Amino acid sequence: MPADGRDVVVAQGTTDEDGLVRLDVAPGAYIVIGGEVVGLMGQPSPTPVTVGSAPVSITITYDTGIR
Repeated sequence: MPADGRDVVVAQGTTDEDGLVRLDVAPGAYIVIGGEVVGLMGQPSPTPVTVGSAPVSITITYDTGIR
């Protein structure tokens, strides 16, 4: 969703077998929100990201509950 607080989904995707997803969005400030995953504990914190003309990479981490 845009980082200006509007509740708008700009892009969404599903990870591949390697746990990666690619989203193509226009340059701007966004908040990336990881969805719920059955069997994992909760959701990761929202991640702010600023997209420019070059590709941007972020990592979203889930808690597996394994200690």
